[in-house]
Amino acid sequence: MQRRFLIVMLWFFLDGVIKTQAGEFKFKPPVNLGPPVNTSFTERDPYITADGQKLFFTSNYPDGDMDIWMSTWSGTGWNPPVNLGANVNSGLIEWSPSVSPDNKKLYFIAFGRPGSQGGWDVWMSSWDSVFQQWGVAQNLGPVINTPNVDWCPEISRNGQSLYYMSSGQGHPNGPALYVSRWNGSDWGVPEPFPLNINYTGTEERPSLTADENTMYFVRFNYFPRIYVTEKNQMGGWSQPMQLDSSINSPYGSSDPCITPDGKNLYFSSGRPGGPNPPGNSDIWLAERIIVPKVPSLRKELLLLLGTVLALTGIYWIKNRNP
Repeated sequence: MQRRFLIVMLWFFLDGVIKTQAGEFKFKPPVNLGPPVNTSFTERDPYITADGQKLFFTSNYPDGDMDIWMSTWSGTGWNPPVNLGANVNSGLIEWSPSVSPDNKKLYFIAFGRPGSQGGWDVWMSSWDSVFQQWGVAQNLGPVINTPNVDWCPEISRNGQSLYYMSSGQGHPNGPALYVSRWNGSDWGVPEPFPLNINYTGTEERPSLTADENTMYFVRFNYFPRIYVTEKNQMGGWSQPMQLDSSINSPYGSSDPCITPDGKNLYFSSGRPGGPNPPGNSDIWLAERIIVPKVPSLRKELLLLLGTVLALTGIYWIKNRNP
């Protein structure tokens, strides 16, 4: 009985430590990227390369078809975007670009392309350095893709992890966030995030810093809202925190893309202030206000009490008479 009580109390304290809230995440007022990136059409799904020189995004300019585009940084502003061409944009629907760290592999989603596993699938196109264009896109196959929805891929900044949402991997909530690891020749079986992340069945669009210790993602609460979670000392993920009203507006905020250093957040929103009428999506940029972390007294007390309890339990078990 005493041993069971000890185990329960130890779990209580460690659980309190593990489930601590994410740190302070404040941002300066977002800035609309403006023309030539944003137009009177829909622009969304921004992805900034690690060097900050290329911005990939989705737009239905000029004919209403959702295509993937790219703009390069001139040193003072963004150049006019270019369409990625027929090997990527099929005339159907292409969304959610994400680019490998060497800028040679483009991951994205498409609906109903020949060779798909179902409806929405994750695809990959490789850069052809000879012809200076993106090659014919390849479906990532049945380990990643299912007959259901497979959505919004994010390749890690070291190219070894693929984060995405799937509704076909058997999660009890249905749609859920997963990560697949590159094993040297193929993508491994996707692993779901814990239930404090996959909580409502509406989680999607993950974006991580270079160290993969901070993740932004979208959860729906009437409108899409951007959340953030951090990896804690125990290797788990903190309770997700909804970003404040500087990011999450009544017009909805989605498609987060955090820069590798975690200092700038690109996202899409239908808020007023851009070329689009309110309610129609533009791409925005917000700079994070770095707030030094102040140690949580609750967390420190829990760590102390948990350590004392663990040591007491070890002593008791070792010295308990048989």
